[in-house]
Order: sequence, then structure tokens, then C-alpha cells
Amino acid sequence: MKYLVANWKMHKTTQEVREFFATSRELLRLAKGVEIVFCPPFPLIHSVRDEIIGTPLKLGAQNLSAEEEGAYTGEVSGRQLAGMVDYVLVGHSERRKYFHEEGRELANKLVQASRHDLKPIFCFEKPADLAVINDPTDLILAYEPPGTIGTGHPDTPSNAASVAVQARKIVGAQIPVLYGGSVTAANVKEFLAQPDISGVLVGSASLNPSSWVDLVHAASS
Repeated sequence: MKYLVANWKMHKTTQEVREFFATSRELLRLAKGVEIVFCPPFPLIHSVRDEIIGTPLKLGAQNLSAEEEGAYTGEVSGRQLAGMVDYVLVGHSERRKYFHEEGRELANKLVQASRHDLKPIFCFEKPADLAVINDPTDLILAYEPPGTIGTGHPDTPSNAASVAVQARKIVGAQIPVLYGGSVTAANVKEFLAQPDISGVLVGSASLNPSSWVDLVHAASS
């Protein structure tokens, strides 16, 4: 099984969600051998869920709080996400860069995800980032090399595969490792052809229904 994770970041409105799935839902259902996961912004989780009910498509969140509950204005807890989504991104490079997430906070987010039966996709840029992982059970990793996010200049498939091997050795478990960073329909097959890469985390190419369908079909062909 290969994972294709669409990270919509801070894009789209409710109407744009409807338009996206109106042209792509049935085409995406035809994909074989892949787990397709949508990670929309928090306000759009219900809209996306309504669109994918009855399909094999999955839903994820882009983040979760390191706290169980309390006076944390603007935060969303794993307890609140439980039952709504299957996956959750933890430690995305943009969360690290703009919101200074690191260390103990990320470790606590992994604990919260596990506590509420959310499968975390833990994003990392370098091997040292993996030190916060205490329990690799039911975890997915996503390698995001610096300088590739949104630049149009991806890493090489062979180097990404090498990092995946190294990451598994560090966490001590044979878990899925995804690649993220300027993935497109034109290059996705090269990454997925690497036995050590278990899928891709996609940003820009997942926003347009045509480019996303092309990518999904390239990955599943």
C-alpha cells in the first residue's frame, strides 16, 4: 500500500471544496493500491467529510494541540478530532518554521494523537528531528528536505530513499516513510518506484483537481 497525502494548507473555501470533488470524486475512486488522504484546514474538515462519505478516500487534520483540553484559545485537541479524521500531520516544516514547534511539544502531540486513535504522520527535515519519537507504533514518517517545499526543486528519489532507510534505523521500526517536497504527477512514479518510499506528502499539486487526479493515477498505474 502506498500513501498519497494531500496537504491543502491554508487554501480553499466550502464552495471550492464542493467544486473540487464535483470534478474529481469519481475519478479518484478508480485509483488502485493507494490510500488517498485529504488534510484540509480545520474549518473545512466537515465539508470534505461530507464529500467523501461512502468512498475509500480518507481524512486527516493538519495539526493538533499538545494539550488534552483547557484554556488554549485557537487550539484544536486530539479529543475534538477523534471520530472526525483518521490521520493527523505532526511537525510539518511550516509549523516548525513559522510557529517554532519542536522537542517536547511535538512529543506531546504524538502522545495526544495516539491517545485518541489518530494515526500521526510525523514530518521531519533531518534525522535529529526523530529524537522526540518514543513509540513508533502505528506511526508514519514524512521526510521533507529543506529547500524543496513549494520550490519546484524536489530531492532525488535515491537520496529520499536513503533517508527513509536511515529513519527506520533511528526509530527502530519498519514503518512507512513518505517523501514530501515539490511532488508532481511528472515525478511521483520515480519516488514511488523506490522500495523504501511508502508514499508522498503533496502540497501545491493537490490543490487543483486535474493535477491531483493526474498524480493519483500516475501513482496507481
